[in-house]
Amino acid sequence: MAITGLKKGEIEVANDLIALKEKITAEMARRCYNITVDGQSGGSLEKYSKDPWLYTDDIPKKGTTPTAEQANKVIIPVNAVTPIVNEVNTGDIMMSLSQLEDAINTYSATSV
Repeated sequence: MAITGLKKGEIEVANDLIALKEKITAEMARRCYNITVDGQSGGSLEKYSKDPWLYTDDIPKKGTTPTAEQANKVIIPVNAVTPIVNEVNTGDIMMSLSQLEDAINTYSATSV
């Protein structure tokens, strides 16, 4: 899947990334049960609601481009539910927050 970029000034990336991370953390904590779907154990996703997956010392700052680590702390937990986005590497541009937000809103609306 292609990664699309966010340009400075289009949206407030830092605030949006932090808000999205909060939603993802809550959803991962909610998915703390080992579930079985179609004979496949999904396992608990609670680990993604704790360190090292939280923003602690590496909180995104206003006016800066998110780092690969900051982006992957959002992307990897969402992909643990259903892979939708490639992880990013240093130098790559973070994909659209709206796509990830749509995914986490869909996940939050489903029962586990």
